[in-house]
Amino acid sequence: VELREGLADVLVDPTDSSRCVAVPAGGYDGALLSMVLRAFKSLESRREMVRRAALTLRPGGVLVIVERTYLGTMLKIRTDKDTFWASMGLRKIHASRAARGTSVDVFQRIDGGGTLPTKTR
Repeated sequence: VELREGLADVLVDPTDSSRCVAVPAGGYDGALLSMVLRAFKSLESRREMVRRAALTLRPGGVLVIVERTYLGTMLKIRTDKDTFWASMGLRKIHASRAARGTSVDVFQRIDGGGTLPTKTR
């Protein structure tokens, strides 16, 4: 799914209205990634998914990530001082771990963080 600056609404495939093609960057109050990151094999793919989810949020919006594996391990984040979250304009506001190992991490989008990639053709 492509992210587009200035897009007013979700763009769907004209031949299949159930298929999302693009969503507006900075247009949502919340995003949820629940057991999604585990489906990606590479670290780069996992980080890109988080970055793209963060870019859909308006300033003040919330990203919730639910996974069975500790998020720091999945994304190779070494310490709380790591700049990964800040580079995407995110600030962690809550973290919890259930008895069966499921972790829930909540981040808030802050102003000025993260950018859309420049499209090259």
